[in-house]
Amino acid sequence: MKVNVPARIYQSYGRQLTIEGADGNRTMAGVFDIMGRLYQIEAKVPRGGSEFELTRFQQSLVFDRSVSNRTPEQIRAIREGCPGLVGVLNGAGNPVNPAGLDDPRCQPRR
Repeated sequence: MKVNVPARIYQSYGRQLTIEGADGNRTMAGVFDIMGRLYQIEAKVPRGGSEFELTRFQQSLVFDRSVSNRTPEQIRAIREGCPGLVGVLNGAGNPVNPAGLDDPRCQPRR
């Protein structure tokens, strides 16, 4: 396991995983539990394959913006638990929302 971080698509929270096989291939997966259903998107690339294409496919999963697997209180707690992102804007000029309290962007900056 190379990466195991929280993931977020709009208001739906899940996990993003990257696994490197013994033969050098890589698998990237996004996993979400939405309204009692498990959604998984997985992309694989052989050794030497394009990391960009792997990421691009894996991040193509989209949910309706109104769907959420967290309550408004849980989302507020996640935002408040990540003070390092207060005032940070994304490329579109909107506030950055963490994917979870263990989002690497929430860690104190050194």
